[in-house]
Formats: sequence, C-alpha cells, structure tokens
Amino acid sequence: MKLRKRRVRLTDYRLTDYRSKTQILYYYAPSRISSHKEICDYLLHQLDSCAIKHLFARAKTWKMKLRSRIGILRSVAMYYWKPFNKRRLKRFYSQFIKPGDLCFDIGAHLGNRTDAWLALGAKVVAVEPQPHCLNFMRQKFRNSKDVTIVPKAVAEKRGELTLHVSHATPTISTISDEKWRNQINSDAWYDVQWEEQVQVKAITLDDLIEQYGLPVFCKIDVENYEAEVLRGLSQPLPALSFEYYPPAIDSALECFDILGKLATYEYNYSFGESQRLQSDGWLSKEKMLKILSGFSLHKHYGDVYAIGCDTP
Repeated sequence: MKLRKRRVRLTDYRLTDYRSKTQILYYYAPSRISSHKEICDYLLHQLDSCAIKHLFARAKTWKMKLRSRIGILRSVAMYYWKPFNKRRLKRFYSQFIKPGDLCFDIGAHLGNRTDAWLALGAKVVAVEPQPHCLNFMRQKFRNSKDVTIVPKAVAEKRGELTLHVSHATPTISTISDEKWRNQINSDAWYDVQWEEQVQVKAITLDDLIEQYGLPVFCKIDVENYEAEVLRGLSQPLPALSFEYYPPAIDSALECFDILGKLATYEYNYSFGESQRLQSDGWLSKEKMLKILSGFSLHKHYGDVYAIGCDTP
C-alpha cells in the first residue's frame, strides 16, 4: 500500500491516557517514515514530548502556588499571629486616628494596619496590587462596611506598571527597579526571587482623594517606591508615614523634598515593627535628615512619620 501525506488534528489530551489519543497535530512525511511501525513510534515520541512539556509546566505552576501559600502563611504569622500585635497597633495609631476618620493604607499587604484602624473606628481605603494579598483581604474584610479595597498600585501618574512578585516573600514584592532588588538580595541571608511579573493598573493619591476624600492619616509602604507615590500628590495631608531602608536611603530623602513643597511638616521615626516613636519630640526636617543620614547601611528598616504644621 502506498503511503500518502496526511494531517491529523489534535485538540486535547490527558497524561493518563495520552498514548491512546489520536488527536495530536503531526505531519506524516513519507521521506522519513516508511512503515506503520515507524508511524506509531513517531506518534509516541511526539506524544511523549508533549506530555513531558506539559508535566514540567504543571510542576512549575504547582511550585509557584505552593510558594505563594507559604508566603501568605509567613505574612499571616508575622502580622496576625504575633501576641498582642493588634493591641500595640491600636495604641500606637490612636495618636493619629480618631473614630470616624478616613485613612489610606497604601501598600496594605494583608491589611493588619487596616484591621487595627477599623478597630479604632476609622474608615479605611486599602490599596494593594498583589493578587494573593487581595484574595486574603477580601475574605478577611468581607463583612466590613468601613473598608474599601482598591486592587491597584499608586504612582506618580495613571497607567500600567510591572509588579515584580516574590511569592515566597510577598512583603518585598515591588514595582521598584532592578537596582533595589539586587540590594535586597545582597543584604538578605537567603536568595530572594521575584518569579512573576504582573501588569497592574496605577492611580495617583490625587485620584484617591478625589474619589474618597482627604485622609486624616496615610500610610505608604511600597518597597522603595514611596517617592513616586508622593509625586502623585498635589495637596498637603494632615499626617502620613513612609518607609525608609538605609541601603536605599535616597528614596526616603526625596520624600522630604516632595513634602516640603506641599507644607511644613514635623517628623519622627520608628524601627521595624516596633510601633514606637524613637524621638521624644517632633523634629524639624533638618534634624530628621541628619538622623537618617547617620544610620548605618545595615541598620534595620523603619518608618518616618510626618504631621503637618499648617495643614487643615
């Protein structure tokens, strides 16, 4: 029997029974295949290749999902399972927030600040672009009428940005550049990986204020992207905080210049998750800059707090 060229189309297969399928796209070339046995061997080879590729693709997906779950669990343990952490947060933020106040949580992560502010009677707009963190917050605050979750990033202007997602350590997922990510890796005792890049929509602080109103307090914790967030603000805020990281202190120093153009502020600071102001009194911009500039490159990260002297 004379063999002829033919094309068989396949649309789907399963790993469990892929050898019995006859729906895979292949090209039968008589110059290379001259017997029915060779046809069968060729088909099985093609099916094996597809199955292996599919297996590796699924394994990579499973690994990413596992790392995401471990990362979320790590954050839950860090922010929610720590004894008396919510009580300390409420006591600390009560100096800025009163019942009925509007607050912005920019870079809300899993919403532990949002949770404490709600307990103080505040209304909260929580902004977070990470998909897994959003799922957690939507579930946690599903019955709360005083929180609005915004699934976007905040930047200097509207548009789309690339979010570099670290599934195992979602606390350092960032929009910041490669230089900052390399700095984080050089300081960490383990290898930090940003395995996935996600396109996210970005809005500005002015957009949020126009839609929800002027916040009494605004927390900005966006992994070295704080200055870009503040560039999208054209009016002074009564009180706010932004994160600093000594090896990349230039970004924090830039925040002082941006705020100085909007209003006169006094400053204080805290280390890590201490929920404690380090200075007994509020400091001028010059004194605060001197303190930050004197930090060792290996000093722990922290937050700068600012209160307006001539804001409404």
